[in-house]
Amino acid sequence: MYGKVYIYALVDVRDGQVFYVGSTSYPERRYKAYLKRTPHSFGLNQVLGEMRRIGIAPEMKILDETNDSKRNSVEAEWIRKLKAEGAPLVNVTCLKRTTVWHPDEPEAKYKKISTSIYDYQRDAIDRLVKESDSTLSEVVCMLIGKGLIALK
Repeated sequence: MYGKVYIYALVDVRDGQVFYVGSTSYPERRYKAYLKRTPHSFGLNQVLGEMRRIGIAPEMKILDETNDSKRNSVEAEWIRKLKAEGAPLVNVTCLKRTTVWHPDEPEAKYKKISTSIYDYQRDAIDRLVKESDSTLSEVVCMLIGKGLIALK
């Protein structure tokens, strides 16, 4: 049985714009992580840092509920929808690619980064995703930020 997963948006309270879409099984824990200085992707760190400097916090809005097996595809659909509506998303999938990973194909999530990730690293990355309740994009961005992997 797959657990419940929430697809959420982070909303800039200054203008009501959605700037990030993510997924989590634990929305309250994820939101608290955003309020701390936990490392995230570069674009997300910039927006959250700017908000912290002026003393405000984003709003988390639950967009959808799904299960773990459909998590990536439902999240990807929300990203596509909001991007098409003009949302200024800072999701890595929006900034660096025109498509997001397709979760229904084995190994598909590694197609865009396979040139720089060795087979033995894939298991470690999958463990990080599960243990941190982060998306693959967030984990890859954290690893890039720490200089542990590089995209070619």
